[in-house]
Parts: sequence; C-alpha cells; structure tokens
Amino acid sequence: MIKNVIIAGLSFIVVMFWIKVDPECVNNGEDPNAVTIEYQCSDLEDYENVPPEVVEECMNRADQSTKHKNKP
Repeated sequence: MIKNVIIAGLSFIVVMFWIKVDPECVNNGEDPNAVTIEYQCSDLEDYENVPPEVVEECMNRADQSTKHKNKP
C-alpha cells in the first residue's frame, strides 16, 4: 500500500515537472499578437529605420551617461 502511494506521488511530481510552463512563455495577460523588439543603443550605427521613441530614449541614456562621467 505505501509502495503504491510513493509511486503515485513520485509519478505526480514527474508529470507536474514535465508539463510545467516556462514563465518566459507566459505573457502576463498581454496581447498574444504583440511583438516586442529590443534595441541596443550602443549597436545602432544610424537611426534611419529606428522608431522615434527609441531614438529619444537612446539620446536620453547617452546624456545621462555623460553626466555621470563628468561628476567629480
């Protein structure tokens, strides 16, 4: 009897790990048709095909980094 309970419990644990959903795959209720694109400001050579909000954020980050470097 105890052997069957242990086997059932271990089987349940194995099945739960097997069907576990990766948290990165869950969108926290976001639109499943939405696409997120990440830009790395340091890798952008020109801003020709970059959305304006990305250009603005990169410029703000560049300004902040130069302010931190110039502090005594």
